[in-house]
Amino acid sequence: MKHSVLFQNADNHWDNALPLGNGVFGTMLYYERDVLYMPLNHYEVYYNINDSVLPSATAEEDEAFLAKVKDLSDEELAAYGEEHRARRRKADGNLPPEGEPFCEYRITREEARDPKAYGITAFSGSYPMTGDLSFAFAEELRDASHTLTLAVEDAAVSLALAKADKRLTMETRVLREDCVHSEITASEAGLLSSISLSFAPYRDFDAPSVRFAMTDESTLVYTVTRPLPPSGKPFVFSGVLRLLGAKARLSSDEYTATLTLTECAERVTVLVSVFTDWRYADTKKEGLVQMDAWTRTLPCLLSAHADYWQTFFETATLSLPDQFLENVYYVNLYALDCSSGKDGVMKHHACGLNGLWDVKHPSLWGSMWYWDVNIQASFAGVFTNNRLSLAKVFSDGLLSYFTRAKRFAVTEHGLRGAAIDYPYSFYYSVWPWCAQYLWFLYEYSQDKDYLETDAYPVFLALSEFCLGLFAWDDSLGYFRVYPDISPEQGPLAHDTTATVSSVKYLLKFTLEAAEILGDTSALLAKIRHLYENLPPYAIAEQGMWGTPIKDSPDAPDLLWLRHPMTLMPIYPTGELDPLFSEEKWVKVANDTVDFTFDRAELGIFQGSWIAAACARLGRGGDAIRALYERGLDHMLRSNGLTAEETDHFMNYCLTGRQPLYYP
Repeated sequence: MKHSVLFQNADNHWDNALPLGNGVFGTMLYYERDVLYMPLNHYEVYYNINDSVLPSATAEEDEAFLAKVKDLSDEELAAYGEEHRARRRKADGNLPPEGEPFCEYRITREEARDPKAYGITAFSGSYPMTGDLSFAFAEELRDASHTLTLAVEDAAVSLALAKADKRLTMETRVLREDCVHSEITASEAGLLSSISLSFAPYRDFDAPSVRFAMTDESTLVYTVTRPLPPSGKPFVFSGVLRLLGAKARLSSDEYTATLTLTECAERVTVLVSVFTDWRYADTKKEGLVQMDAWTRTLPCLLSAHADYWQTFFETATLSLPDQFLENVYYVNLYALDCSSGKDGVMKHHACGLNGLWDVKHPSLWGSMWYWDVNIQASFAGVFTNNRLSLAKVFSDGLLSYFTRAKRFAVTEHGLRGAAIDYPYSFYYSVWPWCAQYLWFLYEYSQDKDYLETDAYPVFLALSEFCLGLFAWDDSLGYFRVYPDISPEQGPLAHDTTATVSSVKYLLKFTLEAAEILGDTSALLAKIRHLYENLPPYAIAEQGMWGTPIKDSPDAPDLLWLRHPMTLMPIYPTGELDPLFSEEKWVKVANDTVDFTFDRAELGIFQGSWIAAACARLGRGGDAIRALYERGLDHMLRSNGLTAEETDHFMNYCLTGRQPLYYP
């Protein structure tokens, strides 16, 4: 059975738009007030916010620095750690008075409590878009009966309009080449009225310079020039819109071009593509040449699209007794591949928090892959549905920052290896958590070459950093880490569960990888010693939730969780398992799930994480309940995708800055 999302005689608006994409180029389709909207987004445009956006921009400098410090002694290397020491001094000076749970390590207490004016500039701008495409239809189709359908396995969205004896269908795909293909079939000529392409300005938005021109009666070319801070060097891209079976007249202003169709057959094809100066020296000229080639080979492009998605779903089938969850699974697996960044230039920004779907101003989050590490949640399911190519996307993205992390270890901490908190000081669970995905990729693929060449060097460098980071405590008889931060949780603490559990798992699979590869270096003995002497998990006192794992030894027992990192030892690391763990720890694991279910914030990934932990403990009914009650009930849109319009987002907006007006 194929899966679909259907809007029938219901305008779906932009926040319920239907996704199409090939990994780096995509669109969201929505039908509203007799117009089909198709905002475009291309990663090479969207992420071009400064002139050093690629890690490669600093790669040569990073390598030179690492070569310079390679042979320094530990004492000489430690001299570079002043940034860490300065931040720790500030953190220690900000420790809260007895009974007050306030702590901030980046700024002083006074600065943290300084009231902020409304309209903070950091969130008033937007990441640049690629152009908003829209299709208007003839007056005879006004208020027509309409359906807009996403056929998931076909990766196509179709619009069907019907009024009296007038009929029009429009089927759209984003081809494997960076080309949007729309096929319009009408019961008579002229039912497609006009096509518009616009760049709507937004307040505080650094509006680009846009030039529109027709090269012939069937081809629109638009060229966008935008300065890149800090150098002001312009970034340039061109778009080409090609009509087959129609001719048009152009009218335009500063931001919008409208093609009014002067001739229109019963069957019309519209092709749209984008060409950036990252790949093309002359974006307009070479874009036209490429569009000419695609026009000639269109049947082959359509065949390649069909073959790709047929193969994709043949190896990712799933049948669930809950038909609703099955549909959600298919839509989101499909959407991840659409927006994954696969085969693109910008491996370091694979997927993004909103992927290609961040298509309306203001683009608050920016969707940068690195660093809001919650992006890992997007890739968590790829190992159980045979999508190892998507796991490789995550791996490639992480590896693109490996050199930066090694430099950060020296400049920030004065330590060897790769910093496990890059680029957020003291967030020590970040890279160990990411590295899990590299280990899973090996476990599922059994690709020993990948393990040796790509993954193991990362594991070893991260583990080496941990050797310098964790300090032995004679009074307690184990290693400790401070100052440590649980992501999005805080405050500064010792030995957070987030760090201890993720580092323990990192050291475990590093030692396993060493054995697989036959590595017997002396460093491994130190890694094993650290692994066997990490801090114990902090357990809350007996209460209505039993004895759950706490966020850290410093956390109060009933601390509200912004981030459910206390689940890490259950899922994904599997350290606490009902088949292998002592009965005492199985109870702790179940109590931890119960506590998190009740005391964790609503958010975009919490429900699925709690559900996964429930499943690991054999609590299938609770897993389903968590998916619904902690996730889908709050965030699922009618289009099958989710949006974080939750207490987290609303509270952030109203407490992190002044609102324009008070509710």
